[in-house]
Amino acid sequence: AFITEFEVDTDALNKAIDEVNETSGLHFQLVENEPEAFQGTAASYGHFSGCTDYIIAVGEKGKDEEIGYFGEELVLTCQALGINSCWVALTFNKRKVK
Repeated sequence: AFITEFEVDTDALNKAIDEVNETSGLHFQLVENEPEAFQGTAASYGHFSGCTDYIIAVGEKGKDEEIGYFGEELVLTCQALGINSCWVALTFNKRKVK
């Protein structure tokens, strides 16, 4: 059987995001029920289907290491909450991200 929907503790996830933002000075945010970011990309590999929720990392140029470090902390938090996740780089449409 496939699980198509499950209850996610968004309060715990948003709390973790707030803590990371406060500690890092970066801006991560949870976007929910937004299907446009992963539609219409011309990536030569990989494809996401049905993805409507994601965490976006916003930071100044040159902050890649900090974004990676604190982003991975959020990936581990997601896993602890039972949410499988992955990093996305070229398979989304930047203009469609809210």
